[in-house]
Amino acid sequence: MSFQRYLWTLVAVAVIAAYGIASGRESDASDAPSATTLAAFLGCPPAEPKHATGTRETVACKEGGFDVTVVTFDDNAQRDAWVESERLTVIASGFAGLPAALVAGDRWAVTTGDVPAADRLHAVAGGWRV
Repeated sequence: MSFQRYLWTLVAVAVIAAYGIASGRESDASDAPSATTLAAFLGCPPAEPKHATGTRETVACKEGGFDVTVVTFDDNAQRDAWVESERLTVIASGFAGLPAALVAGDRWAVTTGDVPAADRLHAVAGGWRV
């Protein structure tokens, strides 16, 4: 791992940890972690987020042979709708023997085939995991 990537990962971990600590209080959209920060924690290179209908930011990359999709939302109702549409895909992948995980928190969600990375994200940022 290059020094720059290592440093970027440390910054991402610090931001996500701070968000996880603060998640017990009432927050607004500006408090939610960015899609790029969450993606960096999972090992994705720095990327420009895309904006799509119903989302605030979306980052997609391939890390270690696994697809990673990180999405942030303006509110948890949008997150819940997105998670509901992705949940069955993740569950079906598991039954097919393919690695897949979905981690979601306050106004963000991540899908990845890198299950250990998803577990690390869940441990640091909280939320829930499928």
